[in-house]
Amino acid sequence: PSALCQMAIECRMWRIFAIPLVLFHLIQVATSDCDYSKCVDLHVDFYHQPIVDAELVQCCANLKDLCDKTRCPLKPVACKEEFHEVAVKKGVCCDEYMCAPPKDRCIVRINGRAVLKNLGDTWDSDDPCTKHICDYGMDGKAQEKTYKEYCYHTCNNEYQLKLIPGQCCGQCVQTRCKFNDTLYSVGETWKSEDRCVLYECTKKDDTVAVATYSKQCPKLPTCNKRDIYIKDCCQYCNPRHSMRHSNNKSLDTDDEDYNSYEKHPCKRPCTEGSQPMVCRYKFIIEWYETLSKACFNCPFNATDCFRPHCITGDGSRRSVLVVNRKMPGPAIDVCQGDTIVVDVENNLLGETTTIHWNGLHQRRTPYMDGVPLISQCPISQEQTFRYTFYADNAGTHFWHSHTGVQRGDGALGPLIVRCPPSEDVHYKLYDYDKAEHLMILQDWTTLTGISMFNAHHHSSGDNKPKNILINGRGRFLNAPVTKMVVEDDGEMDLAASSSMVDPTSIPMTTTTDSATETTTYTTEATSRTTTESIPETTQRATTDATTTTESQTVSSGIYVDPKDDFGFMHDNNDPTMKTLPHAQERHTYVRNKRETPVDVYTTYLNESQHIPFQVYYVVHDKKFRFRLINAEFLNCPMEMSIDNHTLLVIASDGSEIEPIEIDTLVSYAGERFDFIVHANQKPGNYWIRVKGLMDCDQRFTSAHQVAILRYFGADEKDPKDPPKYDHVRGGRQLNALNRGMEDRTTISIAEMTNAYRDPDNGVLQKEPDFKFYVYYDFYAKNNTNFHVGGLYGFNEVLLNSQRRYTPQLNHISMKLPTFPLMPARHMIDDNQFCNSSTLANRGINCRTEFCECSHVLQVPLNAIVELVLIDEGFTFDANHPFHLHGSSFHVIGMERLAGNVSAEIVQELDRSGKLYRRLKGAPLKDTVTIPDGGYTIIRFRADNPGYWLFHCHIEFHAEIGMSLVFKIGEHDEMLPVPVNFPTCSDYTPEISDSTRSSSIHQTTASILLLIISIFLLRCFP
Repeated sequence: PSALCQMAIECRMWRIFAIPLVLFHLIQVATSDCDYSKCVDLHVDFYHQPIVDAELVQCCANLKDLCDKTRCPLKPVACKEEFHEVAVKKGVCCDEYMCAPPKDRCIVRINGRAVLKNLGDTWDSDDPCTKHICDYGMDGKAQEKTYKEYCYHTCNNEYQLKLIPGQCCGQCVQTRCKFNDTLYSVGETWKSEDRCVLYECTKKDDTVAVATYSKQCPKLPTCNKRDIYIKDCCQYCNPRHSMRHSNNKSLDTDDEDYNSYEKHPCKRPCTEGSQPMVCRYKFIIEWYETLSKACFNCPFNATDCFRPHCITGDGSRRSVLVVNRKMPGPAIDVCQGDTIVVDVENNLLGETTTIHWNGLHQRRTPYMDGVPLISQCPISQEQTFRYTFYADNAGTHFWHSHTGVQRGDGALGPLIVRCPPSEDVHYKLYDYDKAEHLMILQDWTTLTGISMFNAHHHSSGDNKPKNILINGRGRFLNAPVTKMVVEDDGEMDLAASSSMVDPTSIPMTTTTDSATETTTYTTEATSRTTTESIPETTQRATTDATTTTESQTVSSGIYVDPKDDFGFMHDNNDPTMKTLPHAQERHTYVRNKRETPVDVYTTYLNESQHIPFQVYYVVHDKKFRFRLINAEFLNCPMEMSIDNHTLLVIASDGSEIEPIEIDTLVSYAGERFDFIVHANQKPGNYWIRVKGLMDCDQRFTSAHQVAILRYFGADEKDPKDPPKYDHVRGGRQLNALNRGMEDRTTISIAEMTNAYRDPDNGVLQKEPDFKFYVYYDFYAKNNTNFHVGGLYGFNEVLLNSQRRYTPQLNHISMKLPTFPLMPARHMIDDNQFCNSSTLANRGINCRTEFCECSHVLQVPLNAIVELVLIDEGFTFDANHPFHLHGSSFHVIGMERLAGNVSAEIVQELDRSGKLYRRLKGAPLKDTVTIPDGGYTIIRFRADNPGYWLFHCHIEFHAEIGMSLVFKIGEHDEMLPVPVNFPTCSDYTPEISDSTRSSSIHQTTASILLLIISIFLLRCFP
């Protein structure tokens, strides 16, 4: 056999011969008498270990393998698998090697890496509640086992269970303050029972504690004991105080009929999982007056300026149209998901009204949008309309009248919808979000809005705001200097000067002696008044005896009976309040021993300089969320900045954006911005500056206003440098006037980034379903509302200042229907509607004719709509912000091309692909501006069926037709009309034959009666 094997091997045919050889050997062994249990295991791999030689020996040992050991596999140095060991299995010829895990240890993977654990070792994983151990398994081998830990911890009320890295059950962390068994959230403040101490729940370095601020009472002047009274811990002097206030209600209690809702139960911390509330409000809208009798001695006693129902404005005495005798009106402050119910009672004199909830899209309640003759009938005098809607989308919104120019007269207020911290993407960026850090901006005039509107459109009156208010008050900072001379006959000669004067330089004491003894103009002041706490400029003013006035008169001056010598109140309940040096000023015009009010503009200026500035308090090194609302009604964009501080903008129009740090912020009518102020400067007082642009700029009125950012602990005084319109704040600016993405020195709205990147990729698809080009300008046309051809047509009036250019969208002025489109849609005839296409089909050229009709664009439900908004800018260098009802939109493009540009050029640029569109991360807005001589592109999904207004947010422009309506979906896709919803329409019945016949019979009877009467008179004289 060995020879055969050798031959097979040499011939490389060993397999053919080796297999029969082994079979032969096995047969031989099987027939032998050997004890096979004693045989050594024969390990021969004929396929990998070729036999070189073999010979039979006695019994089981009679086969001796002769192997070539050099052909056996080598023992591996190491195993490829981590921590595996080489195991050996002995063979007859060659040993077999294999890799095996260690017998008494576990190989586990931790953080993606293999780790060797000994028996009994334990370790943690990403889940702190899961423990791991190396232990024997059922097969007796080491293996990894896991055990789950369960927690049953509870925390006391002021504590909250917080997960701690590395711990399973976490620990109870204090998140609220407990004081006298009452819980307070971080940032919440309260006063002691005697109101001498202010407490605040604060958080510093993860420690929550109650901070204490002791009230600093003003120095008590010389005063009779019977005239001293105590209020809010401090003593004040006010003669006859007890008589004046004996029958008054507490000033801290909301009046039942004129509620401020500062303590509304819905104004609460918003927490995840909390039950939504039904939040009820009553709004009484009426005409009222600034500096009314509710103001007592305001503004000379600053404390009185904060009395309920006292509206200061800028010190000008004028009528205002307000809600609950507040300006701004009562705040609605609720949590997302709440139901808001507002009963609006119209107490106006012969006027209608509605309220729009700017920023809420009314997806479930389209009849509550508050647009007259679109979503509802106007609310008539003495009627109450109940608005019921849902706070679906969180953010900074506001409510305002949507009728006429009522918003410009003060009918507006904040609407804040808060979300739980877990849903606020920017919650960790700030420490406080307090209701008092709200900033509402208004442009302001000395005339009512309707008076200004009529004077501007029917005569030569201007449309330029004279001033700006912050939270309903401010000073007139740009007073024209005038001279007043009191003649012998008592007539006042006002000689106006065109120069401007700093209000801090206006004299506070005025005395003029005429040539006669019976005609005097006097100002009395209490000599005991101290000026220690008054700014330096004001102290200087007290010694100046120069008289200054202005030519414009006001409705009434201050008139106080000299016999009614009350003395002045010095109440510092509000941190912004202080008594100014002339709390006892009297303006009395005496002639022939009769006293009449001095009705001159100097009263306005004198009062205006004492109006308290709005003050915002901050704590050093803390971050505060501010909410800004631009409620202007004319063309007065506003630039806002805070001295020595930057603004971190985090949201606009209720939609979050990726934070942008800027130095100045420009806002337009209807826009809202949320920004964070880090109080990281030296504690003190800093100006918050608001500068008017466009019709408020240095070419016209230089309107501007200031408020104060005051650190806790700082002196209660104004910043040193007087505010000036020409103050320049450099740095980065957001939303600059008439600039777009082409300007590299500023940041446009289109360059902001949505905090959620692409929340709706369908809207930002490459091509929309519908595209509309909406262009506008001021056009020289015979608008029949203001120019009647043949009488006083556009080119027939005498003065250029009397020519009124008409702002139109696509050369069409919007004319509201005679009935509300939403609730009375069954009355609609589509022929009532118009747009560029329908008018062109009828052969009407609106470029040359004045076109006025119900301008409606119709799109199917759920369509993607794109608007290319074009400001041609040929007539004026102007600016128009546009607001869309019922939806937000993505701003995907914005650019100023030139000083002016035609719609045809923009369309040609678009066809050639030269209008840039940003289709990723485009921000969401509901109000946006368009650069003059440029364009803005917006997109939205038409998923809210109904009729929705799209309009310029400048009241004068919207009221004369600068708007259109989107009809979204078909009528059967719109929500049903609420039961008993009010309707209205024209009433013009036809005169029937029976009516004419009855009229003839009545006439005949009257003639017969007259004949009989004459006959009887002649017969019986």
